[in-house]
Amino acid sequence: MFLLFTGITALLGGIFSHGFKYYFGLSYSFPGWLIALGGAYYASIAAFRHALANELWQDIKPTTIKITEQILMLLLIVFMVLTYFYMNFLVVTIYTAVCISVIGLYLEMKIFSKTQNRRSKNYMWGIGIGVLVLFVYIFKLSISPEFNHNDVAHIIMMISMVVLMKGFKGMSAAKLT
Repeated sequence: MFLLFTGITALLGGIFSHGFKYYFGLSYSFPGWLIALGGAYYASIAAFRHALANELWQDIKPTTIKITEQILMLLLIVFMVLTYFYMNFLVVTIYTAVCISVIGLYLEMKIFSKTQNRRSKNYMWGIGIGVLVLFVYIFKLSISPEFNHNDVAHIIMMISMVVLMKGFKGMSAAKLT
């Protein structure tokens, strides 16, 4: 779901937020931003369930799992409201960083240290490559005026997604009843 939502967001963002930003206006970016938040939510849920499938917590109770997922859903709703209120992609970026980097990376590091799971290692590499985007934006690293920092950042994001996809492929996740 994370990759599907990210792909849909990239399509909508490319059209409404970047391609025809001046024609459509900022409000047309909002639906893509909501989908991006949903994608980040699914990434954190997937990492959590992957941790359960790898028996990271043997004694965890089913109620704890459900409460954790409800908290993650509540955070998603809060960030959706904040995105609407502020109409700023920074809100989406913060939520995504928390879900994918903090929650996902933390859990995959724990799984990797326990199991040496190659898929977890790919996930960590994908996040590491994705962090490079921050430096590109902060320092506005461009190749030329026609290929500016936005273009460079999106190329890096695509590479990160491919590495993440290799990590996701074949991961097992715990099914909740």
